[in-house]
Amino acid sequence: MEERTRVRPILVVMTAVAASLLTAQTVSESAAPTCCKLAAATQTASSSALPTCCKPAAATQTASSSASPTCCKPAAATQTASSSASPTCCKSSPTCCKPSPASVVGAQPPEHQLELNISEPLRKIVSYMGERLMAGSSPGFSEAEILVNTGVTAAEYATLRKDGLLEEPVLRTALYAVLGNRGIDACAIGGATNCAVLNACSIDRSLAGASGAELAKYGKEKEMDGTVYADWVASDFTLPTTGGSEVSLSDYAGRPVAVTFLAGHCSHSLSTLPMLDSLQKKYAADNLAILPIYVNSGSVEDVRSWSSILEMDLDLAVADNPALADEYESFLVPSTLLIDGAGNVTTKLVGFKEEDELDAAIRELIESGAGFSRQVASAASPALSATGSQ
Repeated sequence: MEERTRVRPILVVMTAVAASLLTAQTVSESAAPTCCKLAAATQTASSSALPTCCKPAAATQTASSSASPTCCKPAAATQTASSSASPTCCKSSPTCCKPSPASVVGAQPPEHQLELNISEPLRKIVSYMGERLMAGSSPGFSEAEILVNTGVTAAEYATLRKDGLLEEPVLRTALYAVLGNRGIDACAIGGATNCAVLNACSIDRSLAGASGAELAKYGKEKEMDGTVYADWVASDFTLPTTGGSEVSLSDYAGRPVAVTFLAGHCSHSLSTLPMLDSLQKKYAADNLAILPIYVNSGSVEDVRSWSSILEMDLDLAVADNPALADEYESFLVPSTLLIDGAGNVTTKLVGFKEEDELDAAIRELIESGAGFSRQVASAASPALSATGSQ
């Protein structure tokens, strides 16, 4: 039987796209409503990662569609204070399980897009996969299907695989770029998720299955977005970079610095990179330093393996464990810490920001000189120094 696999939806940031080209698919595509197939694809080591409405499907799928469960209960795994956080498939009847166009298409393509330095065969494959995902399906891909529908030859496909260009990090990055360049919120494919609601991911994983105390913790951090601090001295660090050097925060003493925490599994993080690249160039004459840091996203070699397909001038720092995020109490990505010339964190921006918002915050940092001129209460730590959100 021809080897077939399911490309996992963006709900879990496609952490197994490469495996989806290699692992046999054993469940019929017609076995359950789309919403339940999407949820099944998000399953991790713990079954609790599945939305409540779709757990029965994962447990009872057969070749017959009669095995489809009632998918209309609110998904406990994705509930927040707003009912809009519940997947579309769980709001009505099983017949509405396909994601609505409104949950997939963003407002406009970004001003600065991610340029990919990839071969034409890989570009064809990624474009085809992106089109299928944008259509709202959770398709299964086989090598034969890709060859028939893309015009890529078997020899070209074999070369891509041999060169490691069909591995998960590269395909994930390329797919995020294709979707993001078309103004599509990858985290919203398949229905609203916690990542889409918060405009962020955890430094550890997608938030698709987060609930309870864990989700509440991230919600509280999101509420700190725009908070102004006083007397929070930024801790120094030294990290390797994808360019082969090392970078320390102390290297930029006396300069305004924007430190942005990112993660390889986060589509919002990838969409942030071209904006950081643009702003670094825009404010070069103002002595601004922008330090994008990939946290808990593997080794510097891992990050280099996928970032090498991006056309940009940014050098990415890599913290291969969550210790730096713990130090700065930043557990959502992307998050940006604005640091003044005196080495103090002045403002924290939590979650994905459009370029005009990042631009305004950085401009204010630069114009404030040694720090913000506004009156803020003195405090010594992030937990105590918050003076209100903007």
